[in-house]
Amino acid sequence: VNSLPQLFVIHPDDPRNPSRVLDSNTEDLAPKWSPDGKRIAFLSDREGLPQFRRLYTVSEDGTDVEGLFDPVIHPEGDLEFSWSPDGKHIALINNVRGFRTDRRQLFIMDVETLARQRVADALPNRFAPDWSPVGDRIAFLTDVTGLPGATLHLLSYPDLQLTTVNVGIDRINFPRWRSEERRVGK
Repeated sequence: VNSLPQLFVIHPDDPRNPSRVLDSNTEDLAPKWSPDGKRIAFLSDREGLPQFRRLYTVSEDGTDVEGLFDPVIHPEGDLEFSWSPDGKHIALINNVRGFRTDRRQLFIMDVETLARQRVADALPNRFAPDWSPVGDRIAFLTDVTGLPGATLHLLSYPDLQLTTVNVGIDRINFPRWRSEERRVGK
């Protein structure tokens, strides 16, 4: 039995019969459906380097695995990501391995061309991106070593204007947008 994290699809009408998407000897983590429901993006160490993950997509039936990176242009490992609502872009945090520390920077990647545009450099560390349901902003956090808590930022898209939000609390984790369409009573 494979004890590494794997991708499964569980159908609500038959939750006891999950479908394995991939059967590999690699760690496949953090799956997120594309907005059109045709692809699953996930992080994997399938390049054979322990603890070094990159972003991939796969169809629901496990075919057509595609790496969403260019190892020559972007040798960094990928850590966290969020689909844009139209499925054309992904907000992506990657890891820059430095002389004394690892740092995280934020990119916006074009899913079709794989072009990555760095929109927030590595100092301070960036993490936990979440694209707004409308597609006009990306929420993410920064963490400055030696300071308590994290800071919430909003990056407008496509004009890339950065706003810092003071929420009045020291500990913030994983910001998530609320979709107005899911609001009860609406």
